[in-house]
Amino acid sequence: GSSRDGHRDNYNTYRRLGFRAPNYAGLTTTSMTELLNDREKGGNNQIVLPHNFVPRHYQEDVFKAVVPAAFDWGWDPVPPAAKRAVLLWHRRAGKDKLSINLLLMLAMQDVGNYLYFSPEISQTRKIIWKGIDKDGFRFIDHIPHQLIRRKTEQDMMIELVNNSTIQLGGADAYDRNMGTNPKAIIFSEYSLMNPSAWNYYRPILVENEGTAIFIYTARGHNHGYDMAKVAQMRQKEANTNWYYSKLTVDDTYKDENKEHLVISRSDIDQ
Repeated sequence: GSSRDGHRDNYNTYRRLGFRAPNYAGLTTTSMTELLNDREKGGNNQIVLPHNFVPRHYQEDVFKAVVPAAFDWGWDPVPPAAKRAVLLWHRRAGKDKLSINLLLMLAMQDVGNYLYFSPEISQTRKIIWKGIDKDGFRFIDHIPHQLIRRKTEQDMMIELVNNSTIQLGGADAYDRNMGTNPKAIIFSEYSLMNPSAWNYYRPILVENEGTAIFIYTARGHNHGYDMAKVAQMRQKEANTNWYYSKLTVDDTYKDENKEHLVISRSDIDQ
């Protein structure tokens, strides 16, 4: 299950808040939206985020924790955003699509530099920068072209129209991003990566009051195991800024009625 501060609402109550980013070159972007209902475009010059992605209910919980201003909570003030999120999820839970859409929403919400790391930079280029899903949609195209000012192939960097940057990299070359002063980092498959990447960026994120998201599958008693233990304890604290979610194949469904599993145990072992 997943929890933070005990906040759990009926998903059907969320409504668009009507947040508008500044009008860049005549383009109005809606970067804070509800995530399930009222997904109408509202105009030809409006971009709705997440783009071409409807989160499953368990993925939506993460958006609620990390970008809470995207939701109508029914009271003020909006709960504070989680600054540390640890997602201990099975292999087919949709971690990559969640990651790129979440990073974009953070980058449109607050101008700054945003990083995505997998264990190796070659993995990142293959899976995220060049990756295509089962429907033929490129992962990187969840960042709509209308929001991209510049894209650098060699550095796997995207500069957005609001001056934020999103850079994809690997923990095997984390020091190539030195000087970027990130506001948020996603550590994908953290249990398999060099933990030095987190050790390097941790003081920077503390100083920036930035966000770190660790999303991975358990791999024995290593630094990923230790991180999960810390998150379990910290998310129980009063006024915590930690969010922890542990999901097995028996916990993830394609639908709200919990009739269709994302993947069965027999399928994942094939």
